[in-house]
Amino acid sequence: MAKKDKPLAEMTKEERKEARQAKRKGRINTIKQVWTAFNMQRKEDKWLLPIMIAVLVAVLLVVVLVTYFFMNGSWVTWLFMVIAGILLGVMLDMVIFTRRMTNSLYAKADGQPGMAGWVLSQLKGTWRVQLKGTWRVQQTVAGNANLDVVHRVVGRPGVILVGEGNHSRLRGLMQGEKRKLARVVGDTPIYEIYVGHGEDEVEMKKLERTIKRLPKNIDRDKVDFIQHRLESLAAKSGMMGIPKGPMPAGVKVRNVQRSARRRTQR
Repeated sequence: MAKKDKPLAEMTKEERKEARQAKRKGRINTIKQVWTAFNMQRKEDKWLLPIMIAVLVAVLLVVVLVTYFFMNGSWVTWLFMVIAGILLGVMLDMVIFTRRMTNSLYAKADGQPGMAGWVLSQLKGTWRVQLKGTWRVQQTVAGNANLDVVHRVVGRPGVILVGEGNHSRLRGLMQGEKRKLARVVGDTPIYEIYVGHGEDEVEMKKLERTIKRLPKNIDRDKVDFIQHRLESLAAKSGMMGIPKGPMPAGVKVRNVQRSARRRTQR
């Protein structure tokens, strides 16, 4: 058994020391990453720092007023309330920072091929190999040489097909995938979502919210059952040869199209 997998009680003194150092190093690295992300966002978003300062000051002001008019406690009460106010303000600032950074990321990546698949992979509770979650996401279950792609999400609402690319070209891909799914999932609802800014389309930044607002039609056991059936079908038929995830900057679309055509002709 590896050292990191050993229970704490079974570790030697040296192993405990190494585990503590590794944990401390991990926390330091996390703080550094957050600080770097904050500085990058602050340079692009001039309103971020003023808003965060205003929120912190407002929370502290409310705490001071509540303590003064309603609690009238000792210095210990004042100290406790001020610390609680600072912590609450910092938590709200972190929420604001995360939201504004996410919106900035969506604005930059809007229209970039493959970005919708990345957004889906970030759904809270997304299924991983070791972790059983709420959503099962499979990127690029269908596509063409023009980089129009369809992603699939299996969850409590049923099966959700998410298309990104040209709406007209996506209709054929969506209908083809929907026909294949209908033979597997039976009467389970199948939803279609087109990512974009046109009529009957969902903006990238609203994609996660739109999916999570769909009604819950099936239980978790059926979600697992459908996912296993779809995985078996994919293993038999093979997957499309279009890269998953956002398209790297600088990649020429015609080169990717050529590679996709070669794979589909094999």
